[in-house]
Amino acid sequence: MIPINSLTLRYGIGCFETLKVSADGHVFFLDEHLERLAFGAQICKLSIPAFDELKQQVLDFCAKNYKPMLRVLRIVLTMEDGVTCFIEDYFENTNPLKLQIAIDWRIDSESPLNAFKSFNYLKNHLAWMQAHNDGFDDAVLLNEKKHIVESSRSNLFFQDANGAWCTPVLESGCLPGIVRGHLIKHLKAHETIIFEADLASFVSCLATNSLIEARNVGLIDNYRFEELDLSEIKSCLKALSKT
Repeated sequence: MIPINSLTLRYGIGCFETLKVSADGHVFFLDEHLERLAFGAQICKLSIPAFDELKQQVLDFCAKNYKPMLRVLRIVLTMEDGVTCFIEDYFENTNPLKLQIAIDWRIDSESPLNAFKSFNYLKNHLAWMQAHNDGFDDAVLLNEKKHIVESSRSNLFFQDANGAWCTPVLESGCLPGIVRGHLIKHLKAHETIIFEADLASFVSCLATNSLIEARNVGLIDNYRFEELDLSEIKSCLKALSKT
């Protein structure tokens, strides 16, 4: 139990990772997630087990809690409890997402917290809540320069009429997502600055993270996008997660 007056709750000191576990028990991109968790621990000045020890701890936890279905694994690091794992059933939704550009919340493009998943996710959650209240699935966050950064829970990729892909540059303030890194290579995506007005020039949009992998975005405010067949992308990510 974390005390109510702890630094964890008062200042949001802590970090976490969210991972997908397949029906056969495979944990997607485990090594890369643990590396990012270790980086977050360094920034937050938190102690964390050595990589091999931590990896075995996570694998043992997953084996002990195995179920033959898709699951979501969360690895949480706090100063009080160290590393704690949670796992629950995951039901995949493949319907195109409807996103709303957040008006009240901005990402600080120069914050070191953008490089990992810290407990400081309040602006993301409040933006997500507002979008849900307005009938959308998620919110698109801009930075202080009004560059498109990411959704509250996913990185974003855009395809133009010529088939070329792009994604917001890291310097915009987006999370260096695990799936994002792999899809930049697979799609030969260009990292660039993207403004809201640029959305009119794109024909397709994807939201990506380690849980959904890749999911079509059908709408951002009044901008509409075509739905793509994502089977090849998902097959590629599945293969990469096992290398």
